[in-house]
Amino acid sequence: MIVLCVICEKNIEENAYAAHMQAEHPEGQLASLQKKRLIKQNISPAAGLPPGISEADLPDQEFLKTVAEIENSQTPAPPTLKPQEEKPPISPTTPPPAVSRKPVKLTYKYEGECEKGHPVSTLEIDISGSHHVIAYCTVCKIQCLEREVADLREKLAKEAANGVKKGKKNASTNI
Repeated sequence: MIVLCVICEKNIEENAYAAHMQAEHPEGQLASLQKKRLIKQNISPAAGLPPGISEADLPDQEFLKTVAEIENSQTPAPPTLKPQEEKPPISPTTPPPAVSRKPVKLTYKYEGECEKGHPVSTLEIDISGSHHVIAYCTVCKIQCLEREVADLREKLAKEAANGVKKGKKNASTNI
């Protein structure tokens, strides 16, 4: 079977086509076609200039040397790079850092967190005539602490009955 080479328009045997391409067109089919088009347009393929620009439009060698000298003299030194600190890889076996939790304490109410880190609520309960406060975690549904305390409501009621001055605000009356 005979094959037509589209670059040089020669008829070539099919088994000799690969050898013909390597010998006559080693730069490849596309580059060879572009070279052929430039030759037909009377443009030097070595110039590699865009259409409409001739070799006379290019700057002369003296100008190119001057530009190169200017570029070399003005090129700043590359900035020095600081060495990056290597961070140790985090392995899955490394336990997470311990979370600091607020200890449970009684002010007027319990504040802080349970053993699992959830905030606690304060419950007030009267049991057999004594007043108790309980730190309770509503998430875990556990009792964290319990203490018997004096009932402030009774104390405030007695003070009010004994005649604490009117108009004086007592922060502990909002129970």
